[in-house]
This record gives sequence, C-alpha cells and structure tokens, in this order.
Amino acid sequence: MMKPGEAINAVFKAKADALMPEQMSEPLAKVYSAYEAFKTALKQMDFEDMILHAIRLFRSDVEFAKR
Repeated sequence: MMKPGEAINAVFKAKADALMPEQMSEPLAKVYSAYEAFKTALKQMDFEDMILHAIRLFRSDVEFAKR
C-alpha cells in the first residue's frame, strides 16, 4: 500500500512529466483526478500547473513556440 506522501509525490512527478490522470495507472489516476478536482473547486493552481500549462502552450501553438 502506498503512503499518502508517496502518492502526492507520484502525482507531482507525473505532472512534471506532462502526464494526465488518464495516462496513469490506478489508484494514482484516482488520486491525481481527485487532487485536480479539489484545486478546481477552490480555483487554485500549483507550481506544476504553471509548468504544465507552459508545456501545453508550446506544444499546441507552433507559432508561439518559434518566438
């Protein structure tokens, strides 16, 4: 059984690797999804969100990435 701290670290690592909850195995996918839902309800972001949004922007907007 995974300890809570280990699960949180695994979620942060997944986010740093630009993985989404559906790309993870259970039960980490559930932990990741619950954490994201919790933050959304509070209208909050964490540091990993800022990095993940930047990565997605560079991947989705070729013109932006060229600048």
